[in-house]
Amino acid sequence: QGSGNSPQLWCFISSTLFDAFEEQANGATFHSYDGKKSLKLLMIGFVDDCSQRVNDFRAHPQPSAERLVKMMQEDAQLWNDLLWSSGGALEIPKCSYQLISTDWSARGRPFVQGLCNAPPLIIHNANIPIRVQQLSNYQARRSLGIHLSPSGMMNTQFKILEGRSSKLTEAVLANYLTRREANVMFHAIYIPSITYTFKLTSLTEQQCQAIE
Repeated sequence: QGSGNSPQLWCFISSTLFDAFEEQANGATFHSYDGKKSLKLLMIGFVDDCSQRVNDFRAHPQPSAERLVKMMQEDAQLWNDLLWSSGGALEIPKCSYQLISTDWSARGRPFVQGLCNAPPLIIHNANIPIRVQQLSNYQARRSLGIHLSPSGMMNTQFKILEGRSSKLTEAVLANYLTRREANVMFHAIYIPSITYTFKLTSLTEQQCQAIE
């Protein structure tokens, strides 16, 4: 940080780490309905903010929660060890995981389970076992400024955008702005900060009106 060549150097390091991770990791594979196309995702990273996922959709019967957590633990441990070998380290307190599982209601409707009763996910760092926190599938997780949850609920993101809009409104009301300054503030600050999340979120019309 602060050095002009830092982005280039980190690109060299992270690309090498991602390649090494790809050789050993389980990852998650997604298939089209006809099985003709597939996509394997191992890790999605932006600088040092990374997320991983695992699955085995084609297994019959489907893998147990214990098996999925074990697969995730293997991938998380691999990434932790790769970072350590490069001079870095996972910040375990900021790490979390979600085990996405579904069930059927009494009326035959599928729903995402929200209990945090999955098997423990343990990462060993310098021979010290550290337990990674499990989040509910209804709890939003922040990634690159966007709050999403497997359940698809947008309550957390809505409240954050509503609060951000209110703070910007208060800042405008508390200060004298010329027409040009107000125009710059609206188009360069307000609109980008509010609409930044819209590509990945699904707010209702009423929520958008409340934010506005």
